Amino acid sequence: MKTRIKPPRLFTVIVIGLLIGVAWLIADRPDRAPPRPEPVIPERERADYFMEGFTIHAADESGAWRYRLTADDLYHYPEREVWEFTRPEVEMFAATGANWYGTAPRGSAWDEAERVLLHEDVHFWRPESPVNRPLQLDTSELWLYPEEDVAETEEHAILRQDASHTEGVGAKAWLKRQQIELKSEVKGHHELP
Repeated sequence: MKTRIKPPRLFTVIVIGLLIGVAWLIADRPDRAPPRPEPVIPERERADYFMEGFTIHAADESGAWRYRLTADDLYHYPEREVWEFTRPEVEMFAATGANWYGTAPRGSAWDEAERVLLHEDVHFWRPESPVNRPLQLDTSELWLYPEEDVAETEEHAILRQDASHTEGVGAKAWLKRQQIELKSEVKGHHELP
């Protein structure tokens, strides 16, 4: 018994031809990567207000000046409840002796400037007066607490007075008492007058 193959029908031939043509078109296309989705960039923290060239003066209950803070600009970030400023200059008013001064490239403040942090290359000094010799403290970070008349750092600090200098890790200054203490790893070079 012989099996006879029936000739393909016209419809089947057309479908197979179309499938071969589509396969050929797909294979002939250059490979293209599917489009990448745009990266999701987190929303940057936004200031709710800013000022340029500002000065803040604060006084105590009796009306005596406690401190003055000036900077090139100030930005307030409500999410962190912080003020950030550029090139701050601080003056802490002393009851006796010279006032204390501080400068830095950047600064931050919290609690209506009751905590102020000077960042980076910080210089904090008091000039000579009839009751004290000049003194300068250099560090990378200095916290100021105007309400308590205290300044302190946990970073490396260099204390300079006249031709002498002392350095250590951590320092605390009691501004009313005109006193600075280095906390640890203290070493220095002292020249007698």
